[in-house]
Amino acid sequence: MAGDEIQALADTFDYMAVSLQEHIEGLQTAQKILTRQQQLLRTMLDMTPDLVSLQDAHLVYQAVNQSFLEYFGFRPEQVIGRTDVDIFPPGVAAAIRQEDLAILRTGQPLRKEVVIPRQNQKHWFHMVKVPIIDEERTVGLLLTARDITELKLYQEKLIQAVKMEELGKLAGGVAHEINTPLGIILGYAQMLLEDLPQDEESYEFIQIIEKQVKICRRIVADLLSFSRISEGSKELLDVNASLREVVQLIDHIFQQHWVHIDLALTPELPAVEGDREKLRQVWLNLLNNAFEAIGQGGTIWVRTDLCPSGQHILVSVADTGSGISPEHLPRVFDPFFSTKAPGVGTGLGLAVSYGIIQEHQGNIFVVSPRPAGYPVAPGSEPKGAGPGALFVVKLPRAGQVLMADDCENSLLHPEAAKLLSEAQGGRHGAHHGLG
Repeated sequence: MAGDEIQALADTFDYMAVSLQEHIEGLQTAQKILTRQQQLLRTMLDMTPDLVSLQDAHLVYQAVNQSFLEYFGFRPEQVIGRTDVDIFPPGVAAAIRQEDLAILRTGQPLRKEVVIPRQNQKHWFHMVKVPIIDEERTVGLLLTARDITELKLYQEKLIQAVKMEELGKLAGGVAHEINTPLGIILGYAQMLLEDLPQDEESYEFIQIIEKQVKICRRIVADLLSFSRISEGSKELLDVNASLREVVQLIDHIFQQHWVHIDLALTPELPAVEGDREKLRQVWLNLLNNAFEAIGQGGTIWVRTDLCPSGQHILVSVADTGSGISPEHLPRVFDPFFSTKAPGVGTGLGLAVSYGIIQEHQGNIFVVSPRPAGYPVAPGSEPKGAGPGALFVVKLPRAGQVLMADDCENSLLHPEAAKLLSEAQGGRHGAHHGLG
């Protein structure tokens, strides 16, 4: 009996050993599968351009993907096991924490758009924060943030285009209605001036009326020009010749105020297809804008270049004027926006120029202050030069199939290229971080 019991016990141990071995092998197989799944999930998270993070119930980071680390310039050990207080500025961290605690408390997800700066550039993100629920208890927080900067830029361009079209219709109607009574007022004022003795006080009053009516007529002329952006015929044009004509027209007047125009035109540029008078109006608006910013004594640089791709022609106008303040920079192409004294400008010159260049399938950009090193090397700036501004017009050459490029950056001084890239990006203000 003892032998049989020992044999049975041995068989039981053998069976248990085999079962245990099979169980261990099953666990090892499950572990390998789980490891592969984790690696696959990690690969998927790291490959997505969206910013992804996972925090526990105490808002401690448990995992972040590669896009999150790269965007903020972190290493994994700087984030994992830490909270927002450890990795973001105090004010930003406090705002994020308050928001996250509300999500954990209510269990309600949050969706919003936020601006997150990076390397002095602002990017728009569509952010989603979702509570993680386990057995009816919130145990963590999952965040995803998708970069929608390009979408925002397209929206801005669309809004600008619609605004310009509607304002054009309004401006045209108003201008036509006002033009006739203004002409009558001016006519009668000039008749009175012919009849009144010049030494009478009333003569001076009528002169003031005449002057103000002429200002109104100039505003009406700008309105009509603004409303007719879509009209006109196009032909093959030499941009250099067009610029020379305008400079020759105004150079003498500018010289009387000691404002020098430095003209450097790249020879044998390809032709562009455009409206001769409208492009002349753009050059005149840009040069007058620079002249008024300078006032007395300064330099205006006019340059033309051909993009390395050969697809676009660049016209740049830089000055030594007073420059454009940061808060005004995003609005320089808005209709009726002007920082000039009343009666000096209508606020339509740059808006008209913007519409004309858009009509020619081109772009116009502005940066201020004028970048150091453009168009003269640092240290060789004219004496008394102000911060100035740089306008860049980009026009497609005739007969080319348009393709996107950033040739304006490749032809400018590196500092100018950097500022111009920022000018083409969003200009929205918001706090840092993902709150």
